[in-house]
Amino acid sequence: MSKLPICYAGFLWWGVMGMTQAADPQAIEDLDKLGSCVGCDLSEVNFRGKNLKGVNLSGANLEKADLRNAYLEKAKLVGANLKNAQLSDANLSGAKLKGANLSGADLSDASLFKANLEGAKLGKAVLRRANLSNALMAGVYLKQSNLASANLFNADLSAAYLKGANLEDANLSKSNLEGANLDESSLSGASLVGANITDASMREAETEGTAMPTDAQ
Repeated sequence: MSKLPICYAGFLWWGVMGMTQAADPQAIEDLDKLGSCVGCDLSEVNFRGKNLKGVNLSGANLEKADLRNAYLEKAKLVGANLKNAQLSDANLSGAKLKGANLSGADLSDASLFKANLEGAKLGKAVLRRANLSNALMAGVYLKQSNLASANLFNADLSAAYLKGANLEDANLSKSNLEGANLDESSLSGASLVGANITDASMREAETEGTAMPTDAQ
């Protein structure tokens, strides 16, 4: 009988102990056999503080899951449902979240360094002080999200929808905001030094104290 890798063994143990009735028990068996849980139901599961590095949860339902302080570096969460999930202080560096639904999720103080969030939905999500530097966020939906004091240095936010977003004191230096919608957003105290704002819309945006690109008028 083959031995389960240590990282997955710990994952399975916590899954059994931490799952709520909303999660599908079969998901744990799938992880045991395959080392992944593609498209499974883990809604409201409790994986707080767990090591889930590199786990494949693409298409999985993690709505309202507790992933606070979880280690999800390089995890595959493509198309996953993380609506209203708790992800504060989680490590999602290098994670693949393309097309994922993170609407209403709490990602305060989370690390998403070099994460792929292209086309992801983050409407009304909380990303206060989150590290999104070098993240791929083209076409991301961030309407009315809270990105206050977030680090978006060198992030690709081309064609992103940020209408009504809170970007106060955020670091957007050298970010790509080409074609982005920042209408009615708050950029007070934010830094856009070296950012590309070609064709970006900032109608009725609050820019008091904002450090704009050197070529901005």
